Amino acid sequence: MTTLVRLEGGIGNQMFQMAFARSRALINNSRTIIDTNYFTNSSATRSLLPWNCQEDEFYCAPRNLEVSFVKNRLPLSIRIHNHSLPRVKFSLNQKSQFLPMYREDYRQFVYDFLVQPNGYYSGTFASHLYWGRGNQVATSQWLLSKLKGTLGAKLSVSHYGVSIHARRGDYVTNHKTRNFHGYIGIKYYIEAIELLAEKGMTQDGVLVACDDHSFAQEIARYVSKHTKRVGFANTDNPNLALYEISHADSFIGSNSTFSFWASQLVPKELTIFPSNWFVSPKMSFEPQKLFPGSPILLDTQLLT
Repeated sequence: MTTLVRLEGGIGNQMFQMAFARSRALINNSRTIIDTNYFTNSSATRSLLPWNCQEDEFYCAPRNLEVSFVKNRLPLSIRIHNHSLPRVKFSLNQKSQFLPMYREDYRQFVYDFLVQPNGYYSGTFASHLYWGRGNQVATSQWLLSKLKGTLGAKLSVSHYGVSIHARRGDYVTNHKTRNFHGYIGIKYYIEAIELLAEKGMTQDGVLVACDDHSFAQEIARYVSKHTKRVGFANTDNPNLALYEISHADSFIGSNSTFSFWASQLVPKELTIFPSNWFVSPKMSFEPQKLFPGSPILLDTQLLT
């Protein structure tokens, strides 16, 4: 039985893809093969997390893996019969075979992906429903241990009552990304901060993580009205920043998979997220498919 999962995108997407690969391995009672060829492409804009390159009880990422996409005119979506599916040619150790290709195509959760016997899977897989009932905590703990492994040295983090992740970067500067995701303005963060301050969560300080220094400072000005202690995560090292903000008691996130994992890797007292995650009409957003718990969702207008 052969299952391949394609890795691509940033840290948050890769973690969802690895969680999906783990769930497939548990279902099949065998390791899942990870395709990391996307990151060897000169046009790749993101970096592969180093922990994906090591062998594990749930997955392996062999260096001599070759995958080629077989041309056909069929749409890249799931079909009932394997012969009508798009295919990939999978080569490892000089042995080749063809596999049906299953692509998520802007859907948050595809139940059929849990019951297909084998194939090549491509998508974000941003739903806890892929992991299986009762596996949410185990999945988060497994990914946290892998994240710690990427950071090497012994880690110690300062304790904060609240951490905030504000995703800007290509959400603002890249036209295509901005028109797909949209981005969140300061109004949302002010409302979320005030809500947690009313509950006494800001007394132990607030840690801010944002890939836009000026916007991080803007958030900090409002935060300082509710706490005497404001810190900034080390966003020059995204792995470290994710580890730091995941350890606060409560969390304010943005419409980002990076934010999702910051809220899930370590249990939280309260989490706040925007109610909308996409401006593109291609992508519908159903919070119950994304979050295993019930975060506070603020009605937020995404900017473009």
